[in-house]
Amino acid sequence: MIGRADVERAIVDQEAFLEGVARLLDNRTELAAWTEDVRATLALALGDDSMSRTEGWKAVTLRRHLFGPSGVPPAGITAVPRQPSAVERTRAERLRSGAASARQVSRWRVPPATGFVIGTVSSSGGADGT
Repeated sequence: MIGRADVERAIVDQEAFLEGVARLLDNRTELAAWTEDVRATLALALGDDSMSRTEGWKAVTLRRHLFGPSGVPPAGITAVPRQPSAVERTRAERLRSGAASARQVSRWRVPPATGFVIGTVSSSGGADGT
């Protein structure tokens, strides 16, 4: 049986994970430097065949936040290297939820044609050029 302490630890773990992803994006860390579990989680968050329709729309929102209005990620970024774990699936759902609420990832943006280098989005929604 799962106790309250287990649930609280899981929530703290998810929040720490999301903060880590935010740091990677804010610091414009190259995708190759991300750990495999973070890359797998991002790939799942961007699109997963087992998603519900609601989660699918959240994935569209995340892709548009990261890659602009077209929402088209660079080649290879959506490839999940192995069978995802339940933890990675839960983290991917949290990452999509953050994008859907536009609180956590609204400032993250990948400039087009530059690979996976993260820029930011100004309050008007345009890339700030960094």
